[in-house]
Amino acid sequence: MNQDVLPDSCAARPFEIESEGTAVGLRLRGDITIEQAGELRMALQALLRPGSELRVDAAEATKLDAAALQVLVAAARSVRSAALSAASLSWDEAFRRFALDDPFAPSSPHSPPDAPCQKP
Repeated sequence: MNQDVLPDSCAARPFEIESEGTAVGLRLRGDITIEQAGELRMALQALLRPGSELRVDAAEATKLDAAALQVLVAAARSVRSAALSAASLSWDEAFRRFALDDPFAPSSPHSPPDAPCQKP
């Protein structure tokens, strides 16, 4: 995968984005709040296209506020599929706290469909 190249001044940002073809991987760590939401939005907008597949690893996320959730929900709605590869308690709590459906959950319309059932 090609890793999003950052200037040294951005090395401590709490997210990392990798892309290869239509696949975009986003790893969140630490606090993702209004202070980082604009930078996260711009980074995602630069890589995401309607046919993209967004995968999020939020295992290391410790806090997500409303601004961060707004960016993530908008990103999920703008792509062909969105899925969560790893969650954290703060991820689940944030969606619950703001009474939002998690667009990365397996039952979400933005998640990839389950494999069709095959008869034996």
